[in-house]
Amino acid sequence: MLAEYKTLLQKGKNVAFVIRKGALSYEEKVVYKNDNQMLREEIIQHIVAVSEEAPIISTTGKASRELFETREANGQSHKYDFLTVGSMGHTSSIALGVAINKPEQKIWCIDGDGAVLMHMGAMAVMGAVKPQNLVHIVINNGAHETVGGMPTVAQSADLSTIAKACGYDTVSKVSSFAELDKVLQAAKTTPGLHFIEVASAIGAREDLGRPTTTALVNKQNFMEYIQLL
Repeated sequence: MLAEYKTLLQKGKNVAFVIRKGALSYEEKVVYKNDNQMLREEIIQHIVAVSEEAPIISTTGKASRELFETREANGQSHKYDFLTVGSMGHTSSIALGVAINKPEQKIWCIDGDGAVLMHMGAMAVMGAVKPQNLVHIVINNGAHETVGGMPTVAQSADLSTIAKACGYDTVSKVSSFAELDKVLQAAKTTPGLHFIEVASAIGAREDLGRPTTTALVNKQNFMEYIQLL
């Protein structure tokens, strides 16, 4: 059978293997963790508390799921948020587009370290355009947590220094909620392109839910909301 696949590949054809969930196993237990104290969901709760009803564009994976659940717990509408489902790395570019078109409105971007690394060129573009109403928050747990927790290289790549070199107006790196709240409030009340790197632990609730609305409905509600701003 493998010889047949080799022949197909040599002809320029594609071969795909579809493997049933649970068919593969690994005997050793792998645990991904770091020494950071703040959980991503709690970080997002603090961001929502400060941003209130300002638009938030959030990265794919568990971050958007936690943002959705935070709004649910607060009894808030989901129209304030654009959940970048299935488009890893594009969140900051979407946020930049919104910020350019809504210059009088503060725009918040919740990003992840893996996503930033995937499309790091977006940071250079943001620094060059330099919108004065955008807060770019990178929740850095050093892992691709949504797909298993495999480590990224964000622990060796200094994202804050990169942001500064790209031309962000302010750059902050925080590891406690007291520091986080302080820089969030400053970014909220001060014009500029702000970069906030937040050191996050690895981990999420076992019962973390998923958005109960479709990506299309989410997009439509968000677009209708920002048109009114």
